[in-house]
Amino acid sequence: MKKNFSKTDLQNEVLSKNIQSVLIDWFRFVVFENFDLNNPSSKLLELFNILKLDINSYYESERNDLRTLKYRKTLIYNEDLKVGIDVEDSGRVEGEKYQFIIEISGSGCRHFEMRGGSWKELLFFLSDKVRCRFKRIDIACDDIDGYLNIDDIKDKIYKQNFTSVFRGKKVNGKIGDEKYSLSLDEEYEDDLDERNQTHIFDTRAGYTCTFGSRSSSILLNIYDKKAERSSKNIVSGVSSWVRFEFSLTKEKCEYFCKVLLKKAFLNNEFGKLSKSVLYGLIDFKVNGSYKRDVNKNMSKLSTWKSYLKFLGSVEKVRVPSDQSKIEESITKSFTWIKDYWMSTLLKTMATGDFNSYLKSFMEEYLDKHGIEEKIIFQIKNYFLGITGEILSDEEVLSLIKNTLVSMGCNYEKLSQQKRR
Repeated sequence: MKKNFSKTDLQNEVLSKNIQSVLIDWFRFVVFENFDLNNPSSKLLELFNILKLDINSYYESERNDLRTLKYRKTLIYNEDLKVGIDVEDSGRVEGEKYQFIIEISGSGCRHFEMRGGSWKELLFFLSDKVRCRFKRIDIACDDIDGYLNIDDIKDKIYKQNFTSVFRGKKVNGKIGDEKYSLSLDEEYEDDLDERNQTHIFDTRAGYTCTFGSRSSSILLNIYDKKAERSSKNIVSGVSSWVRFEFSLTKEKCEYFCKVLLKKAFLNNEFGKLSKSVLYGLIDFKVNGSYKRDVNKNMSKLSTWKSYLKFLGSVEKVRVPSDQSKIEESITKSFTWIKDYWMSTLLKTMATGDFNSYLKSFMEEYLDKHGIEEKIIFQIKNYFLGITGEILSDEEVLSLIKNTLVSMGCNYEKLSQQKRR
């Protein structure tokens, strides 16, 4: 007999001394199968077996929680796992006869784990055994060991001592939307339309900073989790609790789940991958200028040591929207060289000075531009798509170094140039 967990059970479990430091905190996916409770398919039964749920143990939501996602009915399992069925024509994926959606909230994720569910098993089933689209995944990275102080983070965000993939609302404007806000209890969160999120402001609830928006494919929240819990009269049992939570949707979610997350689960590196993505989203720096007009030099500063201790030994990873475009971009570079450079190369080779010119041009370019970070990420993502391996920055630089040395370039001189 399956046990149903109450909200109090969940809080006691999650706030015990065994708090997870990295966890999945929201999961939404669409499955292209017929959701027929009278005659369920073997795949549908297998899915609910993995979810550790009785497919016939549900109630229908009177308010239809998933109506904004274009489903006419919402079935609720175990309080917080929702299944949207009877999709509207405007929400139907073109060419698909059947589809339903499953949404697992933060508390639903904890309930899934408490029932003995395996994220690895669920992910591989969805990727390999059914046709599925991943729509949203939230990953929470918690510092409960005291590496980071929320006041120090507030100071760095206020002074803009960081680099990130996010942009300000204005050119050279401040990045990040800072609030003292109280997150709604999850039982009320589901009432909100995602396109019009509401905040209850209460300074007792602690600090929150949001990067991005729900309408974009990536969102990052940084907040004082301990203060949030305390505002709800929940004892956390830890002296400090800072949460970084990023949300991926659309193509980024699809790529993250089908490529990066699968590989991470295979190698038992879920935590490492999650913190690598977080590092790629925001990199806090040692104290520097807070003026955005000089922030172009912020990347030259070293990463804040406390942040590095929290992250551990990870490399920056940026999740592409479309891996094929990255591979296509580099492949096109080779094709362009083949189609348009060959005659020019042949003429310069005939002069006998080809190697010296190429060496000189390369040294001049690197002296002026350095090795841009975006190029490093493009190379890393290219190899990720081809081999499935996440190269470190040092490995990419080593590949570049070997090529430059073979050309006769003075790499030791070039290596003294700071990466831009």
